Amino acid sequence: MKFNIRTVVVDLSQDSLIQNNQQHPKDIVSDIVKRYGATQALKNVSFQKATKMRKSRLKKKQEKEEINGLIDTIVRYVKTNDKYTQLTSILLKSYLYYMHDDDVYNHNCDEDDLNHHNEQNTIPSSPIVVLPRTEAGRPYIILNQIESTTPASSINNHPKSLVRKLLHTLKRKDKQKDTDETSEEALTLPFNISHQYPFVVLSYIHCDDLLSNLSSISSRDDMPLIGMDVVTFDERNPNIFKTTKEFIQVFRESFTSREWSKIMGNNELDENTNLTRNDDQMLREFYLRWAMKEAYSKALGLGLSLDFSSFESQLIGFDVAKDTQITDDSKSKSSELFDYILHRNHNGEHVIHFPSYTIHHTDYGKVDKINWEFHFMPIYNDNVGPHTTSCNVNIDPVGCICVCVGTADPNQVTAEFTSSFMSVQDLCDFHAHEENLVKEISVKL
Repeated sequence: MKFNIRTVVVDLSQDSLIQNNQQHPKDIVSDIVKRYGATQALKNVSFQKATKMRKSRLKKKQEKEEINGLIDTIVRYVKTNDKYTQLTSILLKSYLYYMHDDDVYNHNCDEDDLNHHNEQNTIPSSPIVVLPRTEAGRPYIILNQIESTTPASSINNHPKSLVRKLLHTLKRKDKQKDTDETSEEALTLPFNISHQYPFVVLSYIHCDDLLSNLSSISSRDDMPLIGMDVVTFDERNPNIFKTTKEFIQVFRESFTSREWSKIMGNNELDENTNLTRNDDQMLREFYLRWAMKEAYSKALGLGLSLDFSSFESQLIGFDVAKDTQITDDSKSKSSELFDYILHRNHNGEHVIHFPSYTIHHTDYGKVDKINWEFHFMPIYNDNVGPHTTSCNVNIDPVGCICVCVGTADPNQVTAEFTSSFMSVQDLCDFHAHEENLVKEISVKL
């Protein structure tokens, strides 16, 4: 199975719409939401039908309540950075929704609205889509809801047609009874979103990549899973923690003994294997290992509800040798993951890829049958703005994106990793139907 992981990064510290705006944060949020409007992605009807239903039955007062509800969701955060992070996260998810349905993006107005825009010679904007969430709190996009009048046999590059063909093919291949759109078994788009100020990141697998792998997807259970976490290498808060070890120790119960030995630079399983780490090394190792935990649990759709100490992931080619079976008494390698990633990144690799074993200690040491891959993308930030590789060996990354992808296919291969950088202004322009917004960097692995 070969597919392209697509990642969009927003760096709020470099965002001119936010950083150069003298308005109060609440006013900035309010202006953006009111300018484009807001609508919910309903669970039981298509987005296009839901929009038409609202146009016909909702009064101005009700529309205003929906907009104010989204504004309140964003501005309820106390810290300014959290307000902007939440706004960006919602805009990114709305952007992803429209990316998979050209019909909704291009024709979301009724006839009266279109006539008004034609008279004014303006382009209708697309309202901000608020996605539903699972019981575990994960936002999702049900591909079953995306409609098209295009025949299923027709193949073209429009997202709506690709989705239609994917659904048609899976329905034909699935021997079980068709699932209802509102059930948990409904087909959902593989994507994940994460943030740690100043970065807000979206990773997803586009439906055209799923179509190219139809020979490996025999049912909904074969759909790839994706989870992602972004971390910044922030120092400890000296007002709360006296030392770096004191800060990291708070998270001790979330790691296995083997993982903890890698973070601290010693081996609790073997007293003869020790490595002295300074505070920066320990902190970076902790953040990377924590990002692996988060990305894996989010790929399962569980997030922090999964006991982090109940499993561990071993990177093949770094933590364990290739073709080595993991065992409970295997020795922990003492080299630093950050240095290894940085070395390969400075040699021109935008994304560092590892296959892995995942072992669940609560299930009698059983190795996960799903094939998992981890992808690390360091983020730099200097005078030229955010980027994913640095030719200057004297510049260290300010953070790192960790993407975890899993499939049931034993021959899983991730062919490309496509990254792009957007701003809040870019996302606003997208909803306003401005063109030429996203410049992608295709990275072959």
